[in-house]
Amino acid sequence: QKEFRFEINIITSLHIEQTSSKTTSHKTQATRHKTQARSMIFTKTAIKAFTFLALVGSAHSAKQNGRNRTQTLKYLLSFYHANATSSDVNKVVLSQSNSVSRIREVNENITSVVVSKRADLEELLDGLPNGTRAEVNYDVSVFGWKVKDQDSGSFRGRKLAEETPYGLTMVEVTPDSFDATLPLPTGNIKVCVVDTGYTPNHEDLPDTGDMPDLNGFDQYGDKWDKDGHGHGSHCAGTIGAMGKNNLGVTSCNPDPKKFSFYIGKGLSDQGSGSNAGVLAAVEKCVEAGAKVVSMSLGGGAYTSTAFDLFKSLYNKDTLLIAAAGNGASSQYSYPASYPHVMSVAAVNNQGDRASFSQYNDQVEIAAPGVDVMSTLPNNKNPADKYEEWSGTSMACPHVAGVAALVWSYFPACENNQIRNVLLRSADGSVTEANSVCDNKYGYGIVKARAAYDLLLAEGCEAGGPAYNGSQGDASLGGCNQFLPGNSWPPTASPTPCSGLPLTLHLETDQWGGETSWEVKHVGGMKQFQNNGYDGDQVYTEEHCLQPSSSGECEFTIFDEYSDGICCSWGSGSYKVEFNNEIVKEGAQFGASETTRFACDVTNTEAPVASPIESPISSPTESPVASPIE
Repeated sequence: QKEFRFEINIITSLHIEQTSSKTTSHKTQATRHKTQARSMIFTKTAIKAFTFLALVGSAHSAKQNGRNRTQTLKYLLSFYHANATSSDVNKVVLSQSNSVSRIREVNENITSVVVSKRADLEELLDGLPNGTRAEVNYDVSVFGWKVKDQDSGSFRGRKLAEETPYGLTMVEVTPDSFDATLPLPTGNIKVCVVDTGYTPNHEDLPDTGDMPDLNGFDQYGDKWDKDGHGHGSHCAGTIGAMGKNNLGVTSCNPDPKKFSFYIGKGLSDQGSGSNAGVLAAVEKCVEAGAKVVSMSLGGGAYTSTAFDLFKSLYNKDTLLIAAAGNGASSQYSYPASYPHVMSVAAVNNQGDRASFSQYNDQVEIAAPGVDVMSTLPNNKNPADKYEEWSGTSMACPHVAGVAALVWSYFPACENNQIRNVLLRSADGSVTEANSVCDNKYGYGIVKARAAYDLLLAEGCEAGGPAYNGSQGDASLGGCNQFLPGNSWPPTASPTPCSGLPLTLHLETDQWGGETSWEVKHVGGMKQFQNNGYDGDQVYTEEHCLQPSSSGECEFTIFDEYSDGICCSWGSGSYKVEFNNEIVKEGAQFGASETTRFACDVTNTEAPVASPIESPISSPTESPVASPIE
């Protein structure tokens, strides 16, 4: 018996509302029909097939014919319909004491265990309540670094007088933009920083004397008010370092009496953690009343558990903001690429995209993220209280800080309205349609005063209607995020397709989580995409494809491990139909397979497919931090 080692995070998230299907990132109407029921109540056989749904990024073996995978995996087990509590789960875990080598309750909804081999894992899962859904618990890490680590000459150390970092001027939060002539804000917005912790004894960061309700959530055996890494304190400083004290730096919210902090210890003092740890911290933030959540972190891939949680919290009027990632690629980074999270790209002091900033159609807005000066804990060198850091991590708190500042003047607005106003006013110009959005900058650089002026002139409706608890239905994220004048959100009755129908018939192999696909206009933007499939299932998806100006579109299907969807691990296949004609059928391919077809709605002839060969290559893995014990 080959031995395996697993870490499982069990989330009893009973309060999360269920969604009947995954949301796809496009603004046209789409419906998914399941031609085979996909029950979340797994039998033992189903659990066996699902156990290895996907690899953690640190796994080093790929699936090959005749070979077993050997890797360390962590999982999220969520109970959407199970009558279960953490106590119930722990009883099952403890009953497996001979095989469970570690158990750790992260919070009331999450328990982490380690088992020694696959058979023990299967036995453990069999004892858990019906309604269980299992997904990979990916590693996550910070998205920022010290500039002095790359160039010691740029490090300037402790400031002798208060400095206004260039980013604050760029996003319009300096006294010249928000001056004494403005009325005092009527709301006090709580901002949660989910990161490595906080330094309340820093001379320039609020403590409980400055901010009486300052509090946080402990995790990983560390305290929220201890930041052994520095990343969390740096991000917090951009949001709320104290101003007008002749010390260090100022911030987006320099007066600690006009906003408040809550700190979620989502990452350890090593700057890394797990998806489960981040979700636990975000939940605690919202429970504590946070309206804005800033997440300068990421790692791993899409999970339905995180999607459902973020949608649920978004419907509770919480604005979720995350760093787009530092991979200098078009790869999606999570949590930023969930539609209910604002994905923030980084720019330099000239307003140009940072070379490291990831670019894709979920990037929604941009902010300064190169050589950003902010606060650091003086854990080692008392002089190192301020440093320049770079990364999309540094861009994210600029947007979170601006959102909190603007929202404090218009507290009656909903999160989706504030979000859309920030997009409409980005780069200082009011826009009505997403034609001004691109994959590198989103709608542009966030501008606080322009957003304030827009709300003052048009009220909360400048960001669209209020949804009163159903904001998630109006959120597609990125360049497809709803703005006034766009066709989203859909009404209860289907909107007639103004283009032509495209239908995908997909049967996955055992490793459905490795399959994804996209459709884009040749020479233009991506129209829609999907991923996050279960293994050994059959799906039918219907979409309305708009005409391409080039007259051609491309369908591409991907397999994360470069072996297609047939025939080593099941008999998967796919068929694409456009305008009721078959464009492509396939099953065996490598890393991807692309088919180009005519998609001009004025062309009434059957579309002609022309396959495009794609090189077969191993997927590029994102850096993954070491698992936290």
